[in-house]
Amino acid sequence: MINFENLTPERGYVIGETACGHEGDLEKLIRLIDCAADAGAEAVKFQIFIPPERAREDHPEWKIFNDLALTRDDWHKAAQYARQRNLTLFADIFGEESLSIAQEIGVDGYKIHSEDLLNSYFIAEVASTGKIIMIGVGGSHRIEIYNLLNFLKEKNLCNKIILMTGVQTFPTPLEAHSLDEVSDLLAKYSSFGVKVGFSDHISGDLPQAKIIPLMALGQGAVVI
Repeated sequence: MINFENLTPERGYVIGETACGHEGDLEKLIRLIDCAADAGAEAVKFQIFIPPERAREDHPEWKIFNDLALTRDDWHKAAQYARQRNLTLFADIFGEESLSIAQEIGVDGYKIHSEDLLNSYFIAEVASTGKIIMIGVGGSHRIEIYNLLNFLKEKNLCNKIILMTGVQTFPTPLEAHSLDEVSDLLAKYSSFGVKVGFSDHISGDLPQAKIIPLMALGQGAVVI
């Protein structure tokens, strides 16, 4: 079990992100879990959602999310397999239904996508579970982060929050990764008791894919 207090840059906690690389196929997700475990990651992260949490049926992206969605039973099987591989389990969630699924499968922590940064009451509900909650802040204004943290602090829910940097393009150009953002977030918000993590989307065939995440730890990130 990951312990928030023990998360330090020197510790360098690594999470293997599966995202939607499974393409809606449980067997592919199992192989991605194997990739994370075999590579030495200590945790794996899923993106759990039902299509109505991501798009409307009359929207062009409905088919995309519908094709990528896994069933509740699939998530139970994936979680059980991840446990067998001795992986800590995190999950992106996008609404009440995906939160329910994540609770059923017993995730160790949650991730709030940057698209939900202003969904403060939902974030408070997730934070009230008492588990680690990573909050994506890529593309957000500093005042939005400040207002959210103030809102959570008033409810005594700032105890296990990790602010995650990162720009959501795939792959993200090297020049779009800001290591200074890690130290900037720490300087501005560490008084709230939060920590900072680094999400990179560097093309895996570049040597910098191994170097920049390590540099992020040097800047003060506790999770990559």
